[in-house]
Amino acid sequence: MKSLSERIADSALKNSDGRNDRNRAAFILVRGDVSKAVDDGYSLLSIWETLHEEGRIPYTYQTFRRYARV
Repeated sequence: MKSLSERIADSALKNSDGRNDRNRAAFILVRGDVSKAVDDGYSLLSIWETLHEEGRIPYTYQTFRRYARV
């Protein structure tokens, strides 16, 4: 079962008109993958590039860094 944060993020992606809400929600949904990739030694830039190319996150690298807080 998805966590509460993941369920809220899913809802925000579907129902939110605000860009910030959608961006935050998109990050919450990939947060575990990002954390694992950082632990595995990958740079935030390479993580962002991959997620952005896959269409999992639609926002800029600067926004991604702010959400990642690394």
